[in-house]
Amino acid sequence: MSKHGLAPYLAIQISEMQEHAYYMGERLGRPVSFDEAAIEWTTGTERHDKRFYLVFEGHLDGIEAACNDACGGWDKCPGLKNPEPGCVLSRKKIHELLED
Repeated sequence: MSKHGLAPYLAIQISEMQEHAYYMGERLGRPVSFDEAAIEWTTGTERHDKRFYLVFEGHLDGIEAACNDACGGWDKCPGLKNPEPGCVLSRKKIHELLED
């Protein structure tokens, strides 16, 4: 991943982790904090972080095109600067780009 792709990589991964927190809470029957979900995301048996990296890397061209359309390019990604960090792309669009 190029250094220019770091902000979109983190922003999209944060959005995926937010969604993970929701589904984890549904599964556990209680609210799950972002921090709790992030720990499970990076250390759990499924290691979502490693899978996410491989999927992201495998779809760079489409992700970069979507980032260019939505934000004007890698270097203009507002995802980490927003009051609520995460990608400005919809969850549906993120899933389309990652094919998951």
